[in-house]
Amino acid sequence: MAKLEDELAKLNELDLSDPDEADAVSKVLSRALAGKNNHLIARTATLIGEQKLESLLPKLEHTFERMFPTASRADKGGSAMTALAKSMTLLNSQASELFAAGSRHVQMEPVYGGKIDVADHLRGWCAQGLAQTGDPDALTHIAGLLADPCPQTRLAAIKAVEISGRADVGLPLLMLKIAQGDPEPQVYGQCVTAILHLGGASGVEWFKPLLNHDDPSVVEQVLLAIGQSRDISLSDLLIDFYERSLEPDIQKSALLAMAMLRSESTLTYLEDLVIDGSERAADQAIDALGIYHYDKVLKQKLTEYCTDRDDRFLIQKIQAIFDQ
Repeated sequence: MAKLEDELAKLNELDLSDPDEADAVSKVLSRALAGKNNHLIARTATLIGEQKLESLLPKLEHTFERMFPTASRADKGGSAMTALAKSMTLLNSQASELFAAGSRHVQMEPVYGGKIDVADHLRGWCAQGLAQTGDPDALTHIAGLLADPCPQTRLAAIKAVEISGRADVGLPLLMLKIAQGDPEPQVYGQCVTAILHLGGASGVEWFKPLLNHDDPSVVEQVLLAIGQSRDISLSDLLIDFYERSLEPDIQKSALLAMAMLRSESTLTYLEDLVIDGSERAADQAIDALGIYHYDKVLKQKLTEYCTDRDDRFLIQKIQAIFDQ
């Protein structure tokens, strides 16, 4: 253990920003990758990815290929293989065969009360890495991961479909995933994000029914995905949904999505609620606009609106949010 700690300490002491030390750094990192300690390999691979050391990408790929056949024994916990796959993806590796193999890897390990699969993140990173290679068979491998037992793998697989840029195949896969359903609300939000990326506003009809989902958490995830898209053509969709929604928590999420969208019409709508909306609507609108707590002009406008309303509670709320 002491030897491992010493090796990790040496890695942390490397000056990765000094170009004069590039050769020495490369030798140290290459030597660490060539070793057998999976914890050291994981830390080394992570450093290479974080620092975008593209010259060491072949070393990452070689290490992945070397370790993969015996990963279940040589990489207990799966940290090394996952770190290798992640950094290969970050460095835009084109090793599609390695990614395809990794996307199928399952590694069950004993824990108290049963077993867990420690390769879930590995499969997810391999799916994303495979998607960005442009391999024509990429989505064939990724499709099965949309039904993976592990939620993090399913989320990564949806992201991989988005990364592929293949609307012709990706959109039907995403629609099938939505129709199939999922116990994890975030999966629906990720599907909406991917659909909007691949199909733009034309994809609205693909996910619009989700706004009527029985699970409020699913509706909230869909609303937030719409807001994060920054697609101003979706402004009316959010406003219309808010006006027909009766559940306070859902209304709050819809207003937050409007603020996130940052369109002129949604921001004006939020301000109008502060001007003459109900007490609850004004309160929720201020909460939503709180994501712009740094905006002094907005703070002044909202304060004036609430002064005109003669509402000291809302004025205090604005001060609490915008003075943080």
